[in-house]
Amino acid sequence: PNNSIYYGAGSNHVFRNGDGSSTYMTIDTNGSGEGNVGIGTTTPTEALQVTGNISASGGITLGNNQDIKFKNSVNNVIGVMRFNSSNELVIYNGNSSNGDIDFKDAGPTGTTNMRIDGSSGHVGIGTTAPPERLTVTGNISASGTIIADAITATLATGTDNSVVVLNS
Repeated sequence: PNNSIYYGAGSNHVFRNGDGSSTYMTIDTNGSGEGNVGIGTTTPTEALQVTGNISASGGITLGNNQDIKFKNSVNNVIGVMRFNSSNELVIYNGNSSNGDIDFKDAGPTGTTNMRIDGSSGHVGIGTTAPPERLTVTGNISASGTIIADAITATLATGTDNSVVVLNS
């Protein structure tokens, strides 16, 4: 075939097309990342670095306390997900202590259904600006007991709403 492997003493192992004009994969054997493999890059900085999309038909497995990092265009970590040794899924903003975490429908530009406000820790369901620890815009349904130290209710003007408080 017209594909070639170039290697030699003191140089990287490089997989190129037949005329040598395009590099498909590089195994770094002489840089600071000796043994790193690059696909779509000739200077891999991690054990495996892929420039472009990745597809897998099988599972991807990470051990406990291993991160999935999301980076911006200047290579700063802006978000992290991991399973820790207590089997808890931990999601955090990797770039600042006050970045929000949004749960959206229909992809990154969809409606924000729930937000954890990074600066206050408040959770909003149906709102992106929760003023209280938990703010819900819309109806709330509970099939069990709701327990609170105190309840303050404000009824909408002109409605036939009522609040019943039973003391046990």
